[in-house]
This record gives sequence, structure tokens and C-alpha cells, in this order.
Amino acid sequence: MKKILLLLLFASCADATTTRLSRVEGDFMSITSMLKMFKVNAGRYPTEEEGLAALVEKPATYPVDGRWSKTLDKIPVDPWGAPYRFVLLDGELGIYTTGKDGISHSKGNDPDDWNTWSENFEPAEPPMFPFNRSGAVALTLITVLGCSWLYQANRKTASPRASS
Repeated sequence: MKKILLLLLFASCADATTTRLSRVEGDFMSITSMLKMFKVNAGRYPTEEEGLAALVEKPATYPVDGRWSKTLDKIPVDPWGAPYRFVLLDGELGIYTTGKDGISHSKGNDPDDWNTWSENFEPAEPPMFPFNRSGAVALTLITVLGCSWLYQANRKTASPRASS
């Protein structure tokens, strides 16, 4: 039973990175959508100085003829509690998170930063288990099925019912 609990612990640790990655990918899509809406209304993306705060409060430099609308109540934060950031790369939008350490020395290009412009986006944070996402899911499924099988086997071999 201890081995099973240990396997479950490892499986949940492997899934933690997968969960973070899924959340960040979803946040990237949402933030990108909101920034594109800002561009439709203002004719431009927010400046890096205005940052994502431009989605929470109308920037002082917002075009007079633009239709600003509040799209966020607060600046979104990544799974570690740091605010998401964005950069404009040759006029194209890039969103990044500073990762576990909360620091970026390169505007989203540090080894532990997660961003939208890296080809084959894969976070540098190593998982607890050397599995990719599908491997972590498979391990979890195998563990759950094994636990279920052991439970059923123990139930059958436990104390037999007294026959009357």
C-alpha cells in the first residue's frame, strides 16, 4: 500500500507541471485576445510601459478617438503569483511569464521563462518525473487502475462473510 501511495505522489508531482503549463497556455490565449481587442479599439497595442495595466485602467496616452473598455479587473498573474508581461517583437505581440523564480533578465528569454514566441514552446522547469504530458497522464491512469484492482483484490480476500 505504501508503494501505491508513493506512486500516486509521484504521478501528482508530474501532473503539477502539466497543470501549470495548461494554465499558462490558457492565460496566454486570453491575454492575447484582450490585447488584440485593445488594438482594434485603440489602433495600437499598449506600449510596454503601459503594460497589461492598460486593460485594467485607461492609459493617459490612449488615443482620444479610441473606444477604450475595461477588459480586466486586475492584471493576471502566473501560477507562481507574478504578473504576466508582454513585449512587441517587430510589431508582433509576445506574452511571457517569468517562471518559478519571478525574474526575467531578457524580457521572456531566460531559460525558466515561458513565452509565446519560442518555437515548440516547452517550459524549462523540469518535471519531477522524466515524462512528457501524455506519459504523466498514462502513469496516473495506470496508478488509479492499479489501486482499484488492489482494492478489489483485498476486499475479496479480507474476512469472508460468516455463512448462516
